Amino acid sequence: MKLTVRLKVIGRHIAFVAAYFLYEIGMLYAYTGEGIYFWDVFWHLLVNLCLFYFTAHYLLEYASSFATAPQRLGLGIILLALEFSAFLLLKYLLAQAYIFFEVRTTNPYVGFNNFLRDTFWRFITVNGLSFTYWFFMASSRKQRQVALLEQARLKDLADQEIVKREFVTVENAFLKSQINSHFLFNTLSYLYSAVLHTNKDAGETILRLSDIMRYSLSTPSGGKVKLKEEIQHISDIFEISTLKSAGRLHIDYRVTGAPGELEIIPLVLVTLAENVLKYADLKVEASPAQFHCNIEGSMLTIQILNNKRKFVSPIGHGIGLKNTEKRLTRAYPNKYELHILNSKLSYQLTLTIQLS
Repeated sequence: MKLTVRLKVIGRHIAFVAAYFLYEIGMLYAYTGEGIYFWDVFWHLLVNLCLFYFTAHYLLEYASSFATAPQRLGLGIILLALEFSAFLLLKYLLAQAYIFFEVRTTNPYVGFNNFLRDTFWRFITVNGLSFTYWFFMASSRKQRQVALLEQARLKDLADQEIVKREFVTVENAFLKSQINSHFLFNTLSYLYSAVLHTNKDAGETILRLSDIMRYSLSTPSGGKVKLKEEIQHISDIFEISTLKSAGRLHIDYRVTGAPGELEIIPLVLVTLAENVLKYADLKVEASPAQFHCNIEGSMLTIQILNNKRKFVSPIGHGIGLKNTEKRLTRAYPNKYELHILNSKLSYQLTLTIQLS
């Protein structure tokens, strides 16, 4: 079983490298209109991959191991500066080697300033991808550890009345486990400032991602969050998904009524939203997926209607609709209704919750 899992992980990394290689080829052709020279792209790709994996598996792991936020931030900045110096030196030596061995290049540098600008932008792009990879890797590892500990503890207390109150808090803490949030947001802020003037869309995407992570890593008091914050979180998820697709996703997201100070257990609406992104056909502008939230007094109604797509890619927290229904049953016994109409071509869901 472990060998099978390891092979799957290696397969994903190979697929990522292949996709990145094709991306590089496409970008070079788009900017120059010329074909690529294999050894030119190959050696640059190798240096970029070394930067990617070194940042994720060594630099970020080491910096995040320190106890306080100032230590993590200060060390992170120093290590990033040293890493950039090493990356710049490698790129310069590679360029000189190309000249010495007369390696043909697709887009040769003109002047040191041009070389420095391109190298710095490449450093920001690769490290941004590396940071995202490290974040999800660390988050998955933390969640697995918390899951094992909580499953062992809750198994012994399952028949006691106190578990009914503790389980919601423990489960939510598991789903929203912390991973060095100060270091995370400071680094995202750095990436946002570095990218904004060069690529506004990329900057806005990083800003949305920061909001999503900040909300996901916050710990709710009493096991619940403000409904208005959950609704805004859904808006951020849809917005960043639309930005990633260059506007090719079509979602009719509406909120009517005022959430006021109403509270809800976290990740219920998030799970429904991620199911839409995972299963719905969002590429037909004439029939967008509908995600409507209506608030009347303390009654929340969620209505979802979408066409299904044929091929599905897994995303999101993965707690699933069944687990969400179990959480609703524990948190709102006899105070919610869930109706699902699941046909071959379409999906319809209506959820009503009495929140007071």
